[in-house]
Amino acid sequence: MIERPMAKMFPILIIGLGNEYRSDDSAGLRVARAFHNLGLDGVEIVEGISDGAALVDKWRDAEVVIVIDAASSGAKPGTVHCFDARNETIPEDLFFRFSTHSVSLTNSIRMAQALDCLPPILIIYGIEGTDFSPGTELSPPVRKAVTALIDCIRYEMGQWRL
Repeated sequence: MIERPMAKMFPILIIGLGNEYRSDDSAGLRVARAFHNLGLDGVEIVEGISDGAALVDKWRDAEVVIVIDAASSGAKPGTVHCFDARNETIPEDLFFRFSTHSVSLTNSIRMAQALDCLPPILIIYGIEGTDFSPGTELSPPVRKAVTALIDCIRYEMGQWRL
């Protein structure tokens, strides 16, 4: 019998941002909850961090971090924006400057870069919303994008765990 080395398992941190009561702004929370419900080994789920410093502190020791938030850039509703935050600049106007987050996501990333505490893999997803009015329902294009993004992230997680 041939012994094969165990695959390296990276702990994965999934952070869903947003406001549960502002319709499409809850997209990031919905993705995080879907992963929470899957109960995957080696995956930690965090919902709704609203302070930029707390966000940076949370991912400080993680190997792989995935952050999902609603976006509002004027793109077609349901568009999924994806950035490798270690190697790409995230457009300042993609995520809300003044929202439920006391410090914007882009500013949190800049702060982590300045403190030299970005995780080795930091992927940011923004789901383009259309309806940010009070309510708890996602618009149809955002609901579809949430489902597609869950499948995409599950696939990517399999690649990191090879």
